[in-house]
Amino acid sequence: MARPKGGRLVAIPGSPPDLANLPPGCAFAPRCSQALEACRKAVPDAVVIEPGHFACCLRAQPAAAFTSARAEKTVLPHGALG
Repeated sequence: MARPKGGRLVAIPGSPPDLANLPPGCAFAPRCSQALEACRKAVPDAVVIEPGHFACCLRAQPAAAFTSARAEKTVLPHGALG
């Protein structure tokens, strides 16, 4: 979900997952309006959105992808961020 730099974050409805009992796949999938079936099956790899900004989302796009159809994603293996 794109937002202007420094803009207000959009709240996600619902309650955060129980960290002691995470659902399979993405922990946000049960309350994400953009979730795909694949989101419920596996945790997505981290995608570099812009330098210093990562997202673990199948729908994540680098900032350049919004203005250029030729932009390429850089994908980090799951767990690479710690």
